[in-house]
Amino acid sequence: MTAPPQPLTVPAMRELLLQLREEPAQLPVVTLWDPRGESGAAITARAAEGHSCLGCGAPARFALVGDYHWHGPRWLDFCLGCLVSAGRANS
Repeated sequence: MTAPPQPLTVPAMRELLLQLREEPAQLPVVTLWDPRGESGAAITARAAEGHSCLGCGAPARFALVGDYHWHGPRWLDFCLGCLVSAGRANS
């Protein structure tokens, strides 16, 4: 029996976010995105689709949109633990 995935530590998350900033093309493209915040339904739907967490591979419960300039908006799917680590890594 294998242990469940563990959220990334803050230093590991910082490294992941730096890597994604350099290579955002590896993230799924967001379609029908309205940057004024009127696309809450799209975020809610994405979180319910059963994607894996970018950090640890556990089921993602949260979906964020990252703006990667010339690559456009991209999905960032996280479990709660990795979402907290991402917030700390960005502060």
